[in-house]
Amino acid sequence: MVGNVPTMTDKKAYSVPELRQQYPLSVGFLRGEIRRGLLRVKRFGRRVVILKEDWDSYVEKAGCGTGGVK
Repeated sequence: MVGNVPTMTDKKAYSVPELRQQYPLSVGFLRGEIRRGLLRVKRFGRRVVILKEDWDSYVEKAGCGTGGVK
């Protein structure tokens, strides 16, 4: 945590735009992965969030490492 602002490693869930800003992936790509069922999400009304454990699992299955994009 930097000050009162959580960093990507401190957060328990991410929005699609947050992941887009942090990693070299487009919003369209991420939404396609969600639509295909490859990236699990939780929906709260219209808000879509990806839990940290689901993101880590997705990255590991994609062969990008053990929980982090390198």
